[in-house]
Amino acid sequence: MILEYLRFALIIVNSLAILALLIMSIRLRQREAYIWVKRLWTIVTLACGALVLGSIQRLAVQAVVVGWLPSSAGETLTGDLQLTQSLVVLVLLAGAFLTLRKLAGSMEASERLTASLLERVRHVDPTSLRLTKRESEVLALIGQGVTTDSDLAEELHVSPSTVQSHIKSLLRKSELHNRMDLIALAILVGAVGTGS
Repeated sequence: MILEYLRFALIIVNSLAILALLIMSIRLRQREAYIWVKRLWTIVTLACGALVLGSIQRLAVQAVVVGWLPSSAGETLTGDLQLTQSLVVLVLLAGAFLTLRKLAGSMEASERLTASLLERVRHVDPTSLRLTKRESEVLALIGQGVTTDSDLAEELHVSPSTVQSHIKSLLRKSELHNRMDLIALAILVGAVGTGS
């Protein structure tokens, strides 16, 4: 009988851990801004939900073994839980398949865009640019998506005209034509691992 109670206690601890993971995945999903990451958290949430249902089912079976539930009630409860769990798993699999398929398409598009950007700067040798420390900082910020004069000026604590001067210098040294090219250059410099 002690073994049955021990199993019951282990199932409860397991259920609580899965429930904590379920709550955490719901909270992280709510905070996430990117749609694809949000959908991946939804998949994790559904998986946790299926595991919670399985834990409740195991608790019902163990409650019958210990004698806390009559076997007829345990059979009814576990049957309903199995059906619900099967439906949750079906939704989970369909959602995972669709999300991962679309995510793969988005990643392929991102790779094509990156390759296209890098093609624009293929003639630039990042090791020979001889950028000043400030030019390197400007280029790094551009690579992080900070592209307007006012945003760059705020980040660097300089005036927008000083930022324009650094941008002109970067374009001249790299023989590029616009800020889009500088984004590509920032990717290239980041990939090569040079900065100044």
